[in-house]
Amino acid sequence: MEKSNNNKKRGALFVLLVLKKESSPNFKLNTMIKLLLTIFFIFSHFATARVGNEIITMDRNYFSIGSKSVPTKGELGFDYQLFEEGKLFIGYNHKTLWNIREESAPVLDSNYNPSLFYSLGLFKEWEVNLGLFEHLSNGKSGQDSRGSNMSYLHFFRTFTFKKAKIDVATKAFVSYMLSDKNEDLVDYMGVWTGLIRFRDFLPLSRLKHSFEIRISPGGKWGADFSDGNIEIGLKIRPVHRSRFDFYCQYFNGRNEYLLNYKQYQNVLRVGVSLEI
Repeated sequence: MEKSNNNKKRGALFVLLVLKKESSPNFKLNTMIKLLLTIFFIFSHFATARVGNEIITMDRNYFSIGSKSVPTKGELGFDYQLFEEGKLFIGYNHKTLWNIREESAPVLDSNYNPSLFYSLGLFKEWEVNLGLFEHLSNGKSGQDSRGSNMSYLHFFRTFTFKKAKIDVATKAFVSYMLSDKNEDLVDYMGVWTGLIRFRDFLPLSRLKHSFEIRISPGGKWGADFSDGNIEIGLKIRPVHRSRFDFYCQYFNGRNEYLLNYKQYQNVLRVGVSLEI
């Protein structure tokens, strides 16, 4: 008990030091870094260790196609544990929009999204990850260049009801060092995203299936749904022991990809999702 009280006292002192006013011109960035260290310090004392595999799929591995005027869309993502006994992970997500039906089939935009995060373990049954650094860009130059950097807190939990399972996740993030070509990106990307996924919820179905809703409101306070987006996905596994699903995705809103992040999209696509 005495050790716990000492930890709390040190934590309170650390918070006070972090929140001390800076005179540096990089006040916003310095404050954000110190805030991340504060969160790390607090959770490292109150959270239990994460138990996971070396490779953790992000469940965003799919290829989908829409109508003739809609670009084909695909994503590939993974997380990788850097050390066998450690809590440090790298993640990567790659999204490509591809005009596959046009002459020469040009790629419209590719978004590159590496990240470095630390597992803070379980806190009141929620798995918590601290995103130390996340980069998002489209790899283009000139007027088509788009990019942002972020740090975040990610919470994830699975609720089990007999056979059915419900995954709930939310990610709160801070954006900084944005490209001068997309200084208003936060107006469309917001400051948080949410996910709810229902798995194997149909009692009479023997096929593995899931239905998910992802929301990403825009605005600097994350309250502007007109400039954000919603994405709905449905997966059905036709063969029980296979590693692929039939996939249907509906996207409505803005910021589907970086190049034209202000453009409104209302798109239905179908395709295949892979379990890697």
